[in-house]
Amino acid sequence: MPYRCVFVPAEKFLDYHGVRVYRTYPGNDLDRGPRTYIFVLRPEAGETDGFDVRGLPTWVTPPAPPSLDKFGMDTPENRAGWRIYRERAIPEAIRQTLRRAIDRGLIGGTGETSDENLTRAA
Repeated sequence: MPYRCVFVPAEKFLDYHGVRVYRTYPGNDLDRGPRTYIFVLRPEAGETDGFDVRGLPTWVTPPAPPSLDKFGMDTPENRAGWRIYRERAIPEAIRQTLRRAIDRGLIGGTGETSDENLTRAA
């Protein structure tokens, strides 16, 4: 069956002090949804050009809710806590990390990343 590939610029995740940070997508396939931790500074860049925000020295992992395990912790409240963690806490930790990195000059400035301060996407 024939198909057509169409270029779509990446979704902007953050615009801070003139530095724009964009999402990446697994296999550069928009339909697969954005990666959680891999970002780029140019909308046309692919995931292989990205950096892992957790590799920045400004990364702070947010406190996780109680574990969902076989010892009675799999409750509706804990499941809700994990949903909030994934939907709010992680994205906010990423935004704060990127803002601190921009403020410290670790990313942006010249419009590119400083490779010695970043962990490249695998």
